[in-house]
Amino acid sequence: MTGDVGRIFANRAAVKAEYGGDGVKGISKNDDKRLVIVVSDRELKNYGYRDAFMEDGSFRYYGQRARKSRKVLGPWNNNNPLVRDHVILGYELILFVKRGSQYRNEGAWRYNGHRMKKSWLKGEETRQVIFNLIPISDPPGGSVESAADELLDLNLNDLREQAYKASKEIPGKTPSERKVFERSALIVAYALKRAQGDCEDCGCKPKFRSKRTGNPYLEVHHIDRMTDGGPDDPRRVAAICGDCHDWIHRGEGGDVKNAKLRVHIEAKEKTIGNITLVPTGTMKKQLT
Repeated sequence: MTGDVGRIFANRAAVKAEYGGDGVKGISKNDDKRLVIVVSDRELKNYGYRDAFMEDGSFRYYGQRARKSRKVLGPWNNNNPLVRDHVILGYELILFVKRGSQYRNEGAWRYNGHRMKKSWLKGEETRQVIFNLIPISDPPGGSVESAADELLDLNLNDLREQAYKASKEIPGKTPSERKVFERSALIVAYALKRAQGDCEDCGCKPKFRSKRTGNPYLEVHHIDRMTDGGPDDPRRVAAICGDCHDWIHRGEGGDVKNAKLRVHIEAKEKTIGNITLVPTGTMKKQLT
């Protein structure tokens, strides 16, 4: 997808036809291609949007707004979490920016923090998130998954301590690209280590093994997002099999299944000290 950098599209409908997504909303996703699609009209001042390329090479992107009249007030009750969480979800973020009357593919970008702003729309107070996006050439140190693989030889207690420490970064403080990457890798590695080769939802042994590690293949699922816009929390991720992951995202009753998984992981975290730990460096042997 990044090979299409510079490609011009006549309108949002043309972007949707090629990449999927919503076609109307500025933030949408394509689950099949594992893409988060961000479309910017640059400046819609009448609506309070002032997206712009910044002098440091980053892009300022105004997220979707939430009105007080909605049942649940908050900037994360829409598609904004797709931007904030795309790294841990394993989705590539593609940015399209309106230039004149057309939209240009600006390539792959990465979430690099956000700030909050109060504003008004048609007489109603709103809260709006303003994202800082940075362009990607090659991911720092490779992919999140590969970086997580390198951490699996740490014991569970060490990974847990580091993952919780990383999750306590100050909300609203803009982290560096490296910090976002390292935090995601730590939390992915911790979830995989905690699962010890079994799906943390249904308890099954996965049907196949990872080509990278030879371990039973589990996917790290982000159960939900922190409503205050804070960083990812180890209590809100689970290493689950592909069938459970698909069921949660695409199947009937997926929301109920996800809610039960949340309760299960919270209980598991409370008793983590009672879990028999896999000694350092022996995880791969015990999983084979």
